[in-house]
Amino acid sequence: MGRKLRHVLIFLLILLKEPYMLEAGCDCSDNMGRKLRHVLIFLLILLREPDMLQADCNCLSSSFPITKTSCRCHNLTTIPKKIPTSIFYLHLEENWISEIQSDVFSDMPHLKGVYLKSNKITTIPPGAFSDLLQLKQLDLSHNKISNIQLDTFSKLNQLQYLGLSNNQIKNIQQGTFSKLTQLQSVDLSHNQITNIESHTFSKQTRLQYLSLSHNQIADIHSGAFSKLLQLQKLYLSFNQIKNIHTNTFSKLTQLQELHLTFNQITNIQSHTFSSLTELQLLGLFNNQITDIPSGTFSNLSNLRRLYMYHNKISKIQPGAFPDLPTFQELSLHSNQLSVLPPSSHGMLSAIKDVKIHNNPWQCDCGMGPFRMKMTGSSSFEDQITCAQPAKFKSQKLKDINPEDLICKDTTISTLPVDIQDPFTSSAVSTPSPSPNAESESNTDPTALPASQLGTFSFNNCSKLLVVCNITSRYHWYFKSNAYSDRASLRLPLNPTQI
Repeated sequence: MGRKLRHVLIFLLILLKEPYMLEAGCDCSDNMGRKLRHVLIFLLILLREPDMLQADCNCLSSSFPITKTSCRCHNLTTIPKKIPTSIFYLHLEENWISEIQSDVFSDMPHLKGVYLKSNKITTIPPGAFSDLLQLKQLDLSHNKISNIQLDTFSKLNQLQYLGLSNNQIKNIQQGTFSKLTQLQSVDLSHNQITNIESHTFSKQTRLQYLSLSHNQIADIHSGAFSKLLQLQKLYLSFNQIKNIHTNTFSKLTQLQELHLTFNQITNIQSHTFSSLTELQLLGLFNNQITDIPSGTFSNLSNLRRLYMYHNKISKIQPGAFPDLPTFQELSLHSNQLSVLPPSSHGMLSAIKDVKIHNNPWQCDCGMGPFRMKMTGSSSFEDQITCAQPAKFKSQKLKDINPEDLICKDTTISTLPVDIQDPFTSSAVSTPSPSPNAESESNTDPTALPASQLGTFSFNNCSKLLVVCNITSRYHWYFKSNAYSDRASLRLPLNPTQI
């Protein structure tokens, strides 16, 4: 309104200062009257313009046909009612609007986008958007909304994007989104949501993007995402998730990115992610994970980036890392890893970007076979800094002579016999007895009764293969299997057998 009044004043000034104005004393009643009439007509046009805005709004028009397609308004405390009915997009971001009148959009049936980001809205009245049958984008983020009624979005069956981030929503009632069958993107991040019910997104079969990060979610019902067959990106970071049910993600066959960072996850069950054949990025850093079980990353043939740093991983189970042909980035730094099997060197060397620093590496005979594989050509080799034993503390493993990696008074516990590699699923079979040793027994020591099996201490083991100077009729077995802490031995307790 202020801008139009300025236009009026400028118009009057032009009239009063025209060079052909008649001098005083002349008869100019007809001339002045005509100009005054023009002024009055101009004022009437301004004051009676049907689409005149009540606030500082700027409406843009398309070139052909000449229609106002979008309006952007500022300095508002309420949504203006006298907005051009022909507009498609209404931008009301960053104002002081605290409420949405129930019928405020009734005269704007062509709206395709309404943007109310960064206002002071606390509630949405029933039917507020019921007239917007063509609406495709609705942004209500950065407000103070705490509750969403069931029928709030019931008429928006063309909606594709819904932004509700940075509000105070605590709960999503079942059926809240049931009519939004065309949704492709939903942002519910930065709220106070505590759980996701099994039918919350049961009708969103076209959904491709879902963000639930920065909430207080502790539990996800097993069927919460079972209908999201087209989902490509799922964000669940910065929550309080402790456990993941095995079938939580089993139907997300098109998922490309899964973000579970900054939660309280302690363990991952085998095959939790095995259905995610299109997954390219998996974020699990900053959790409480202690080990990686076998089969954790099986079938992830398209996985490129895996982030598991800042956990408490001390053990990688056999078969945890099967063949991953597209792997480009692996982050396992800042965990509790102390040893790596020799075969892992080949897998790590094939990955473009590997981060394994800041782990408590045990630089003794257990790392001897891995050290023998190191050539200096892979950048990750420079990241292995010894924490133990004390004589090697803070030294790089690559700088230590393999002959010096000695285990003294090593005790090998009673464990299963098979020797398996965490980075493959292969097992080393027990070799046949040596044909040249007459006194050697052909009996596998693991065939002895359980009561005769226990732990055994090796002293003065050789520096590389951890083979001890043992004279025993089981010498062939010890020599073939006791070559690193990956070996799993069960030895006889009866000293007369040694």
